[in-house]
Amino acid sequence: PKRGADELLDATYSVRILSKRIWDPTLRPAWGSDTTLAKLVGSGPFKVVEWRRGQSLRLERVVPVAGGVRQMVWRFTNDQDAALNLVLAGEADLLETAIGPAARDRASKDTSVVLRPYPSAIYGYLGFRHADAAGRPHPILADKGVRQALAAAIDRPSLVATVLGKDAAIPAGPMSRALWLWSDAAPVPADPARANQLLDSLGWARTGATRSKAGRQLAIDIMVPSTSGVRRQLAEGIQQMWQGIGVDATITAVDFPVFQQRLTQGKFDAMITASLDEPSPRSLIDQWTKTGWGGSNKVHYGNPTFDSLTTAAVSARTGEQSRQAWQAAIKAMTDDVAAVFLYSPTNVAVVTKRFASIPIDPFSWLSQAGAWRAP
Repeated sequence: PKRGADELLDATYSVRILSKRIWDPTLRPAWGSDTTLAKLVGSGPFKVVEWRRGQSLRLERVVPVAGGVRQMVWRFTNDQDAALNLVLAGEADLLETAIGPAARDRASKDTSVVLRPYPSAIYGYLGFRHADAAGRPHPILADKGVRQALAAAIDRPSLVATVLGKDAAIPAGPMSRALWLWSDAAPVPADPARANQLLDSLGWARTGATRSKAGRQLAIDIMVPSTSGVRRQLAEGIQQMWQGIGVDATITAVDFPVFQQRLTQGKFDAMITASLDEPSPRSLIDQWTKTGWGGSNKVHYGNPTFDSLTTAAVSARTGEQSRQAWQAAIKAMTDDVAAVFLYSPTNVAVVTKRFASIPIDPFSWLSQAGAWRAP
């Protein structure tokens, strides 16, 4: 019913076609736990021949191709170190990405593998809860001045380099380096002195190590999933920087299902999470406008200026018009300190030398597996 620049994207990237005859008899809530191989119908070069839930997934090529990979076995491990150990021990050929400087340094010293950097389609950020589901503002973080002070206290380049390595970049907004809106503009430097001045001017008086105002302590808890060592380390760095300006900063690490549940319920002050970009920035509407309340906009951010600019961006008729509109929208939300955008990592695949030249797409790293060759 509506023409738009994303029509081709809608028809390809965003749509999954399933057999109604096969899947309709099964109730939808049960689809995720159904491992019946006969129901897995696809059009790609591989088919699933064995599935051991939580252990492995084995694929075989439908039509053999000279030199092509005939079989792929996807193995699952409990943690990153265990996965890397499989590759370095010669029991696996590829690890999608080695996370963190220590893992990459370890892999770089092994002569049996090569490191393949490629841009990540992920960006990570510190999100503030602006309001609850009913629209009631957060007692501290709804204040733009407080958010400005909190952002000014964070030395993002130093923090991200320490946790993720020197190849990680600082995003200018909610975007990864894989997105066509990416800008290499230098990040705004940290300014703890300005942060202190802002809090002073807002009436947050410092008494000893922390600040308070009208009987309320400037206390902020950062929620992270316990399964992510990276997010925990980022939270610890931010905690230390915030404590330097008088914030009583704490960290709560919870299991990932609990993390997701608390996000949905609005039971957090701040949190560190990551988002996967689509080739179109249109997903920002669900994540950051009022349209996404009750859905992907877990922080309940609402900014009428940003909302109207995203509407202009999706209706733009040319690439340049779209770019300008999206950049204006992103500037509106970053000026408002909707969140602190921390990092866009560089993925580094660890690959055995015989597969060193395989193509990797940052939006879907296995999408070109049909073209992989086994010398």
